[in-house]
Amino acid sequence: MGCQLFLYHIKLYKNTTEDFTTISNPDKIASRYDASVDGNIANAVPCNVLPVTKAEADLLKTKLMPLENTGVEKKEYSFKTEPGKELTEEDIKSTITAQYNDRTTDEIPIEWDMSSVDFDAEGTYTITGQAKLTEYPVLNGRADPNIFKYNGKYYFIATGETQSQSQVCIREADTPLGLFTAEDHELIPNVGKPRWAPELHEINGKLYIFLAIGDAWNKVQSSVMELKEGGNPTVKEDWKEAVQVTRADGSALYTGGITLDMTYFEQDGVHYLCWAQRAINPNGTSDLWIATIDPDNPYQITSEPVCILRNQYGWDRVDTTVDEGPFIVKNNGKIYMTFSGAGVSNLYVVGLLTADEDADLLKAESWTETNYPILSSESVAGQYGPGHSCFSVDEDGRTIFVYHMKPNGGTRSATVRRVHWSADGSPVLDMTVDQELKEEYRKVTGTVTVTKDPDPVDPDPVDPDPVDPDPVDPDPVDPDPVDPDPADPDPVKLPYIDVEDSSWYYDAVYYNYRVGTMTGLDKEHFGPYDPLARAHFAIILHRMNGEPKVAYESVFPDVPDGTWFTDAILWAAKTKVVTGYEDTGLFGPSDYINREQMAVMMYRYARMKGYESEKPADISGYKDASKVNAFAKEAMEWAVGNKIISGKYNETTLDPQGNASRAKCAIIIMRFIENIVN
Repeated sequence: MGCQLFLYHIKLYKNTTEDFTTISNPDKIASRYDASVDGNIANAVPCNVLPVTKAEADLLKTKLMPLENTGVEKKEYSFKTEPGKELTEEDIKSTITAQYNDRTTDEIPIEWDMSSVDFDAEGTYTITGQAKLTEYPVLNGRADPNIFKYNGKYYFIATGETQSQSQVCIREADTPLGLFTAEDHELIPNVGKPRWAPELHEINGKLYIFLAIGDAWNKVQSSVMELKEGGNPTVKEDWKEAVQVTRADGSALYTGGITLDMTYFEQDGVHYLCWAQRAINPNGTSDLWIATIDPDNPYQITSEPVCILRNQYGWDRVDTTVDEGPFIVKNNGKIYMTFSGAGVSNLYVVGLLTADEDADLLKAESWTETNYPILSSESVAGQYGPGHSCFSVDEDGRTIFVYHMKPNGGTRSATVRRVHWSADGSPVLDMTVDQELKEEYRKVTGTVTVTKDPDPVDPDPVDPDPVDPDPVDPDPVDPDPVDPDPADPDPVKLPYIDVEDSSWYYDAVYYNYRVGTMTGLDKEHFGPYDPLARAHFAIILHRMNGEPKVAYESVFPDVPDGTWFTDAILWAAKTKVVTGYEDTGLFGPSDYINREQMAVMMYRYARMKGYESEKPADISGYKDASKVNAFAKEAMEWAVGNKIISGKYNETTLDPQGNASRAKCAIIIMRFIENIVN
């Protein structure tokens, strides 16, 4: 199917000259295209037409049209607990899935009001929730802002714009929003000399501040401060003296001018520094450079510096020829580097470089510059000259953009915006709250059921008989035991009224139903958003192994003889797939399983069966990697490395203690079977 791309102009004129000295007055000329073409741009007429394919037209519309929230994914929010046991924030963690006109989605956290629930009385209660769309204030007089999470706390550090750009203070809070009202702790006093763009980074378990230090603006050089072992980031005396970054031989990083705005990142085990380097001469420019470091010695680069960006467009040369302030964020197999261009004025802008995550990052040709700024004056109403920035992750795991700008053209000041990932994976920084989620979709309702038995009362709640007493009988020794034939002329139809064909989890639920690993809560309900109990997960693995019979013996005090889960849990214990809780000796059949527990059970099952697998992944890059318990670390590395479990929120968090819904469990089991069992 063909489409047409219309090029418009407002009016066309021509001037003529014979000697290139005298030029005629402009004469209006007719459009170069048939006036019958219908355009819908006010005061403009079509001047040319280019034929494009529908795919090309769709791509252009997706890339160029303003992002708008078009709806939300239909969800049921239901939670269960026992009398006397209040639900925690982790128990009720849930999101609104917002949908956009470029076919992307975003997970927006919900803040629930539980005041209607009497946790001491059995019953089902209706609760209300509100989309969490934090609107961040402005912190006046703070430039080059940086927010960093370290040891469970958030820290804010910046250039003291109103302190002669000399004083450096740090703030600590439990959330990014809390930083705006937190107390300042002075790390570097106001000595009247430049102390620019401090930036926090953790490298091999140590905390560092990268910043530019000098006796004058034209003498600053990139330097590093290290937090002493066991030190408190807010205590000045706990920081070592700043050391200037040098080349491998100890010589100066750059002798022709200044180095500043140094940042750090790691990719595939290689550690990098990137910085701005400005020549101090009448025609000098500020360009972006990169080199590798030894993570145990970030004070010296280990490779020859490479220039990856020189200002080439009008928008980063309009005021001064400056590109500076690089910072890295990763998404969907790409490395994005934001930077600031054009100099510190109302014309300051944010630009973007992109590289593939498997590219040679020390080659300039690996980096592609977007030919327009992704944030500029009044991209956000009332904000001018947006510039030096960084990315962080908020308390809900959402990526945030931290930057300075000039409110109504005033002093450089810091603020925060949420990041949306566009259809091509690049960051969108200027969405309004209404574009993010329309008012009509911001309120939701759910239910809390308080019952003495949070599990279904069916004697076999996870094995109802939806169609046939034995709908599938996968043979565990069959070379392809769980590979239903997609070309089956008479495919089984899912009986569940709560699983729509268009739902994101349909394929996984169908797959598990066909191979018999998971069925429903009853004959008509799968319960996609219900949490999954530990007993249920043991039953799933037991089914995968052919449901061998087990003679009863007392292994766990809370697993008596004759229950619907006894055989599965005893089998899992005897094969060392499960071990129970070390502190109590219980198994906790009705406890909701979390993501790291699932990883451990699958990992042990795979080892018990002798299945081959890919190498484990390095999970240290996830923001909450430290929350993975020691007993689960090896299993989580295996699960991530084999693409069984993936990170949440654009691969930034693992959420190891997060409960897995039945729908997500179905996806994980399908991946486990496809990637490991088969």
